[in-house]
Amino acid sequence: MSEWIELLEKIPNIGQMIATFVVIIMSWMIRRIIHKLMHTYIEDVHRYHKYKRVTTYLLFCISALLLIVVWSSHVMSLSTFLGLVSAGIAIALKDLLTSIAAWIFIISRKPFVVGDRIQIGELQGDVIDIRIFQFSIMEIGTGLKTIRAQDESSMCPTIEL
Repeated sequence: MSEWIELLEKIPNIGQMIATFVVIIMSWMIRRIIHKLMHTYIEDVHRYHKYKRVTTYLLFCISALLLIVVWSSHVMSLSTFLGLVSAGIAIALKDLLTSIAAWIFIISRKPFVVGDRIQIGELQGDVIDIRIFQFSIMEIGTGLKTIRAQDESSMCPTIEL
């Protein structure tokens, strides 16, 4: 047994790797438990999916913060490091950040909600789901006055707004 401990001590950053593994597993388990409890006690489908997304995003943010704390001992100046990383992310992921900003706009200003009939360019239909990078539309026939859906859904990126 002591041979295993000595072997593990020779691996650099083993404690942080184990902590990372524990944070990821615990986050996944907590998410599953919360979602099962919500599925049991929340009967409204729209409310269930809304709370499910909120808990997923919240647990992701908490896990990310915990992982930053776990790995921050290797960064000389955390503020300098975070500044450089955020600048690099802003440049490299411009479209992604634009999609996130559009999603925040949709969630906060509510130009449309699930169930609304909308038209974006040539795409028209009923909104069936709103996610962070895209929303789903159940396409309808020609014109916004058509009542019957075509049973064909399309994904529209939030960046289209």
